[in-house]
Amino acid sequence: MASDKPMELTVTQHYESRLGPFEKIRVEVLKDRYGRITTTRLRKSRNYAIELATLDPEPRNTLKIAWKWLAAGVFTLLALAGFIYYLMNASGELPLAASLGGGAVLLALTLLFFRMFTALTARHIIFHARYSSTPLMEIPIPVSDRKKGQAFADVISQLAQKNLMRVGHYTENDLRAGELRMLRRLAEQGAIASGDYDKAKALLLRLAS
Repeated sequence: MASDKPMELTVTQHYESRLGPFEKIRVEVLKDRYGRITTTRLRKSRNYAIELATLDPEPRNTLKIAWKWLAAGVFTLLALAGFIYYLMNASGELPLAASLGGGAVLLALTLLFFRMFTALTARHIIFHARYSSTPLMEIPIPVSDRKKGQAFADVISQLAQKNLMRVGHYTENDLRAGELRMLRRLAEQGAIASGDYDKAKALLLRLAS
C-alpha cells in the first residue's frame, strides 16, 4: 500500500521494555506510518517492520506469568526451610562455614528466582492484523512501566485508525491484498511462522472471493 522503505525512515516515537536480563523488545514508530519491532534475546536479534494501516486499532490484552520461575523460587525456599530445620535438629554439628555457605547459596537462589518471576511476569498488549487477526506487534508492560507502556499502546491504536483513514480510498480487497503482501514478507523474514501465514492467506483469499 505504501512505497516508502520503512527501515530507512526517521523514528518519531519509541517504546522499550526489558523482560529480565536476557530479552529486550523495542517498538519504534516511523513517520507515523510504520512500526518497527526489534527483539533481542541472548544476543540474537530480530528486526522487522509493519504498516500501521494493517493493524486492528483494538488490541488484545493478556497476562503472561513466569510460572517456572515461581516454581523454582518456591522449591528453593522450601529447600532453605528444610536446610534450616536440619541444622536446628541435627545431632552432629556441621562446620560453621558449611552451614553459612549452604544457607547463603539457597537464600541467593531463592531471591534470584523470585526476582526473575517478577521481572518476566508482565501484561502484554498485542496488536493483530485487521483482517486475518495475525499477531503483528506485542508490547510487554511490566508493572514498573505500566503508564508509559499503556500510553504508547494508545498511540499505536490512534495511528492505526489514522492510517486506515489515509488509505480509505482503497477498496476492502485492496486492503486485504496489501495485508497479504506484508504477511508474506514477514513470513519470508521469519517474523511470523509459516503456518500462521498459510492460515492468514487462506482466510484472506476466502474473504476476497
